[in-house]
Amino acid sequence: MHPLPLLFFLILTSFCIIQVSSQRPLASIHKDPQTSLYTITLFTTNPYRYNLENNNYLIVDINAPFSWDVCSDDDFDPFRRPIDCTSQDCSRGRTYLSPLCQSNNTLVDGQCICNVTATNPVTNMCASSRLTYKVLITPWTANGDHISGHIRFDDVCISCAPSSFLGSFPNYVRGLASLSWSPLSLTTQLTPSNLELARMFAICLPGKSWPNGVVFFGDGPYYLMHFPADIRSILSYTPLIRRDNMSVEYYIGLEKILVQGDPLKLKDGTFDFDGSGNGGVMFSTVVPYTILRSDIYYAFLKKISKAIHGYPIVDKIHPFGLCFNATKLRPTRVGLPFPRIDLALRNGTSWPMFGANSLKKVRNGVACLAFVDGGMTAKQAVVIGSHQMENNFLQFDLDASRLGFTSSLLTHGTNCGKFNFTSDAPSWPWG
Repeated sequence: MHPLPLLFFLILTSFCIIQVSSQRPLASIHKDPQTSLYTITLFTTNPYRYNLENNNYLIVDINAPFSWDVCSDDDFDPFRRPIDCTSQDCSRGRTYLSPLCQSNNTLVDGQCICNVTATNPVTNMCASSRLTYKVLITPWTANGDHISGHIRFDDVCISCAPSSFLGSFPNYVRGLASLSWSPLSLTTQLTPSNLELARMFAICLPGKSWPNGVVFFGDGPYYLMHFPADIRSILSYTPLIRRDNMSVEYYIGLEKILVQGDPLKLKDGTFDFDGSGNGGVMFSTVVPYTILRSDIYYAFLKKISKAIHGYPIVDKIHPFGLCFNATKLRPTRVGLPFPRIDLALRNGTSWPMFGANSLKKVRNGVACLAFVDGGMTAKQAVVIGSHQMENNFLQFDLDASRLGFTSSLLTHGTNCGKFNFTSDAPSWPWG
């Protein structure tokens, strides 16, 4: 072959590889103002009823073993098919069966169909549901600063759940999106090997219902408007922990909690797992406010009460244990002025929290401490809720078992609603 055509071929091949490997999926995140639940938007490809409104709004749950949405066995959907009970994906899904809900496989037209247990994390209801393969479309980004196009994923494992599951969700929601450690989570399924993506996601929960936040699948760069650099440049890191090899939730190692630099007086090992696997510090996107086991909560409340001596305390408003009149407090860039709270992590890093994440404005002039008492028998020592995660950029790296975190983006003049969702090259992969 002549060297020039060969050189052209090599350049073209290299370009194509770069293009494919840079297709990093993403999705917008909406905060529901009534429930404080978060949804991501994933598109479907049904050509008979497709338009820009034809999408799946799915509740974001970083602890669910798999995703589910509502469908009926009688629905005709050319982009959905049942999973055979002999498949590896069925075996994976049935690893997470609940003893409260019977989910035996069924025989349909001579085919053994896989049934699993779908769970609603708000009501804790469970039900037998059919595990299916579904086609989904998501936006993707090449440079991390805007949408570059859309990418189609075939055979995404999503359970087909009953419509009764939606009662506790906003009326526009169709199901739940799993971002857990499970092999059936969207974290794994939207970072396939052919895209050469790291098995990780970065999530930025918005503090308001508009504009939307964002979740990226795969590594950065990640860019938000009003901040000139890749967000990874301001990440601190700490190890992610699993309770055991079967657990799908995300935990971190917490050494102590400080208020204005003063640590809570707690027993050694307060945040550790016990012999039964209870304890630990876990993240949740369906729990709105951080839950502290009672021994931690009352030590925390005592320390906060001392630090805000002089604030005009008012009657408590459920579910909060401390509220005050904030009418005379002048808001700062990071929320109402309030004592700094630090989570001192075991690897020596610290996660600071300011007024925007530690307080909740509940009505005109009244703000409450946005941490709640979980009781003495709480399963976890601490559950970090979504309010404390808002406007913090969090990168969950499953391959490296590592969490990257920024603390409040408000300190950097930006927030989670600052991703540019405009597209310079819209494309719809109908296939």
